[in-house]
Amino acid sequence: MRGLFLINGGGAVALLAFLQSAWTNTPALVPYVASGIVALMLGLVFAAAVPFVRIAASLHYQTENFNRARRYSFWHRLLEKLAIAAFIGILVVVTGVFANLPAVGQQSPNNRLDPDARKTRAAQPERFSSQ
Repeated sequence: MRGLFLINGGGAVALLAFLQSAWTNTPALVPYVASGIVALMLGLVFAAAVPFVRIAASLHYQTENFNRARRYSFWHRLLEKLAIAAFIGILVVVTGVFANLPAVGQQSPNNRLDPDARKTRAAQPERFSSQ
């Protein structure tokens, strides 16, 4: 259980941090990152439901209501698998990153700045002097 929360919650937090950078530097990645966050949040919802369904299954087994116990056991296993599958939804983000990579030898769209623009006033005082 803790593992499901860690992988889905940790992945969502990491993608939220990445979303800030993607929003300003590479807007084409934003839909992919947002889709990955949604998938991980669904994984958290599924992971949160697992203990409730597991407890219900256990209680029905104790009261010897085996038909309901089997039904709850089925949902317990399904929710665990869905929480794991939601983490695999991170592949949406990876696909988006690879789809937006520049071709070999092509300049990245993020390198729009002139290389000299990064130099400071101290390095090039004549460039910044007001004449």
